[in-house]
Amino acid sequence: MVVKLLHVLGSFCLLCVLSQSAWAAFMGWQTFSNCGTSNDTGICDTTPDSNSTVDPTPVGTVGALGAYLSGAIGVNASALGWSGRGQQTANSFLNGPGFGNETANSNRLILNTLLADGSAGARVGAFGGTVAGAPNGTSSWKFSQSVDERKGDLRITNDSDYPFRIQFLHFDLRVGNANAPRRLQIKYLSGDGTAFDNALRRFDTGNELVNLKSLYNNDFGPGPGTFNVSHSLGGVLGTQGYLRPGDSATFRFIWTDSTSDFAESQLDNIAIEGQFFLTEDLLVEVDPVAVSGPGTTYYVSATLGSDAKDGLSEATAFETLSRVNALSLGPGDRVLFRSGDVWYGMLWPKGSGTGGQPIVIGSYGGSVKPVIDGDGYQASLLILDDDYYEISDLELTNEASHLDGSGQPKVEVGFGGPENNEGSGEDVRFGLKVVAATRSLSGFEFSRLDIHDIYPTPASSNVALKHQGYGIKYESQSDLSVGNIFTISSVLMDDLLVSRTGHYGVWVRPLGLSGVDTYKHDDFTLRNSRFLDTGGAGFVIVKASNVLVENNVFDGTGSHLDSRMWQRGSGLWPFDSKDVVIQSNILRNARGPLDSYGVHIDYNNEDVLVQYNYSYNNEGGFAQILGANENCGYRYNVSVNDGYRVDGIDGAVQDGRIFNVSNFCSSGGGCSSTGNFLYNNTVYVPNTFSPDIVFKAGSGETLFHNNLIVVEAGSDVLQTDIASSGVTYDIERNLFYPASLFSLASALTTDALYVDPKLRLPGADDPTMYKLLLSSPARFAGAFVPAGRDYFGLLVESGVRPHIGAYNGNQVLGPIDVPVLAPLWRWLMVVVVVGATGLVSMRLGWVGGVAPGSTVGRILKSDRRRL
Repeated sequence: MVVKLLHVLGSFCLLCVLSQSAWAAFMGWQTFSNCGTSNDTGICDTTPDSNSTVDPTPVGTVGALGAYLSGAIGVNASALGWSGRGQQTANSFLNGPGFGNETANSNRLILNTLLADGSAGARVGAFGGTVAGAPNGTSSWKFSQSVDERKGDLRITNDSDYPFRIQFLHFDLRVGNANAPRRLQIKYLSGDGTAFDNALRRFDTGNELVNLKSLYNNDFGPGPGTFNVSHSLGGVLGTQGYLRPGDSATFRFIWTDSTSDFAESQLDNIAIEGQFFLTEDLLVEVDPVAVSGPGTTYYVSATLGSDAKDGLSEATAFETLSRVNALSLGPGDRVLFRSGDVWYGMLWPKGSGTGGQPIVIGSYGGSVKPVIDGDGYQASLLILDDDYYEISDLELTNEASHLDGSGQPKVEVGFGGPENNEGSGEDVRFGLKVVAATRSLSGFEFSRLDIHDIYPTPASSNVALKHQGYGIKYESQSDLSVGNIFTISSVLMDDLLVSRTGHYGVWVRPLGLSGVDTYKHDDFTLRNSRFLDTGGAGFVIVKASNVLVENNVFDGTGSHLDSRMWQRGSGLWPFDSKDVVIQSNILRNARGPLDSYGVHIDYNNEDVLVQYNYSYNNEGGFAQILGANENCGYRYNVSVNDGYRVDGIDGAVQDGRIFNVSNFCSSGGGCSSTGNFLYNNTVYVPNTFSPDIVFKAGSGETLFHNNLIVVEAGSDVLQTDIASSGVTYDIERNLFYPASLFSLASALTTDALYVDPKLRLPGADDPTMYKLLLSSPARFAGAFVPAGRDYFGLLVESGVRPHIGAYNGNQVLGPIDVPVLAPLWRWLMVVVVVGATGLVSMRLGWVGGVAPGSTVGRILKSDRRRL
């Protein structure tokens, strides 16, 4: 057992601490005000307060106090108003330079933040020249053994117009002598329905936390001792916690385990840190300070408009793309195209929005999407060196000739140069292109876009470039030699339909950063989208970090529908990327002479997790991991009919493979990987073909546990090639049935099972038919794995042997409850088209584009959706 599973998944298990956001906001107290003339009369402190509050969101336009966050400690924080024993004015050693564990993040230093009035943060107390206590000097909040003096309440209110995620609870603490309170607990108070009602919500359910929910419990004793604590709320909840606009949260600090009355412990530098977001999906951050008044709305109609008008109403709409391209747009501006109208040319909006007020481009007047036909320009829609855009409800297409009536290339002035193919669509073409040429860009949301038929028109001498048509490309143009480093970040793609592209559906690609691992595009989400008959892969992720791909359908990647297509492609694949989660997708009908898996993990990646996906009829196979990867793999997926490719047939250069672990890395000697994992996957192979299982020499570490592989009777014997050099294996409790149809390498036989797993209905094109019947010997027969969820969202408990395969439930299931095909209500014919070649394309996809597996969570270091 040389490859330990906890090691394989280690970086996925330590993701509860978030890196600080660009717009982190604090609500904190450096000093504390007592309730009376005596320092032993409890704490009565509200905010803002000139010396006690540190909050880098300057005075705003909402909230009774004119700030985006407000709070209270003590008697004003809850109905009971527990306030501790009072204020300690002498303990300057508690008054450190920052909030919580400031050594872990210098951005939490008090001097690096702002007060609520917008002035710079300042040291007080021993570092400020006086020990007189609040509001002028050092003080801490003290607690003793007495029952009504060992509890204190703290309340925070979101006075902004945006959801506020609470990321950290920060505090310093001092445990007094050995007889002082030593254990600190923190509990959430739901309130009493009056003015002190609260509503801190869980991101995963949207429900409020239960009353007295324990958020922290730690023994710091015996004293004396001082400690700096930064406690992740998302880490303890297993999901994010947030406040809607106007909502509050109250936390109760409780000290226990003291041995003498009036022996004291203290808290100091208490703060809550978090971020504001545009909406409750907590994807696009907002800087409330940058939010201004509403922008201008412009209307555009190709049939009813006129460029001589002002564009400010439907009756006075603009007519042309040229008029829109001439606008100087700003935060909050909107450009709306009339439903059903068609424009020819390249839409190139100018100007940037902000996190709080993006520029919006959309439609009006009906449900039929306006069409932007790129008409041979390089892109139907171009965004160049501008950011913060929300673009929705448009149809983009682009396959016309790149030459105008005079035989000249169609180009827009200002977009050119060799890095942009001279601005022409001759050799490369896009539906939507985002380019960071002179600076880094951030803040894009693209939704409900229909992008199709994207092909360039190269000269006959360059006909090999005919496939270079892409649905969406995110491109940065860095130059390390002169220190120009540009990236693109914070991108959400939702409910897209991308079809009939020459090559990739969506491509994330930084230029000029090859060989450098420090810089990557960051924070990309693709969800609820469909990719149908793309000539290459559906989604290609190059040099990006913090990527989530969930609830999408990839059907027909590597399509042969059109002679202009690349005709090779996996559903999606990451290259040189980090922290990527690919989950709850349907991956069907990938084709091609090489690769062409449902998902394959290319080389030079770190922390790529492929889980809860349904992979069906993909020519190359189910799972492929190339070389130079770290901690990457597949778990709890269902694969049916994958790997039918035959070397030498239709140009294929490799047989289909269920599992392919390789050392390929574009280096002659290959590259080994560390921490490859393949566990609890269910695979069904029909008797019409016989794919391989291959673990190549030099591929490094691979863990192979609890996989369930069934081959239909009448099949040829499935071959395996498991290398013994340059590899380290941890292989245990895999099931191969029937044994006679496998030629197993000896390494695969370790603790293997060869019994009928009693699947519900093997052969069906429906993942629910690959659950185990109650009589299955695969139940509770697997090797131990970390706690989590299976393909169907069912619990996998720690310390209990899981089932073998992707199903871990114990439901009572009939062996044949549904026909081989899923019921018709579960399927939807999504497209029937006749392409330029006259071929007909027909595709089926799950209704709504949502995979049947439960979305369990995004496992990223950003803790955005953590298990």
